[in-house]
Amino acid sequence: MEHGRNRRRGGKQTGREKNNREQLVMEGTAIGSPVNGEIRKISQDTLQDTTEEAADDNTKCITILPSDGRVYAPTSGKVLKLYPMGNRIRFRTDSGVELLLNICKDKEELHSTYYRCNVLPNEIVRKGKLLVEFDQEGLAREGVDTAVTVEMCQTPDRGRIVRTWKDYIRAGEELLWVDSVCLR
Repeated sequence: MEHGRNRRRGGKQTGREKNNREQLVMEGTAIGSPVNGEIRKISQDTLQDTTEEAADDNTKCITILPSDGRVYAPTSGKVLKLYPMGNRIRFRTDSGVELLLNICKDKEELHSTYYRCNVLPNEIVRKGKLLVEFDQEGLAREGVDTAVTVEMCQTPDRGRIVRTWKDYIRAGEELLWVDSVCLR
């Protein structure tokens, strides 16, 4: 029956027939590097040192040894939370992926003078906006590891996460690609 109706209309599908078909569509989000620097290769046993928010099995974490003390927005999105010391930012991309940017896994409150935030909580930013500046040399003198980590707090249920193959990356260059599968 369906084929006969299509032939009478020149083989074109009607609007109703198009609407009844759903397709799986691959979409994705490119997440850029928040800093210039060398990507630190980490093993699974190193992941136990990450924060509580990153303890979920689905979380992915990349550590970068920055070449300067500037942290930029990895993609367009919203600053969800600035932590009191200024060395951690919770960020949601426009596509809904949540990231936690850890700047120098520093827990000493006296070191808060080494960080200068350039954004406010709930601020909507574009990719490349300067989020935080920090005194990398001053923190190194204090014995603080100045590595910056990008942790994925929420990952898609379906899909995959692809990391960059590079050893050195510039701010804004693609660090991660998060595939997501949706029904259309």
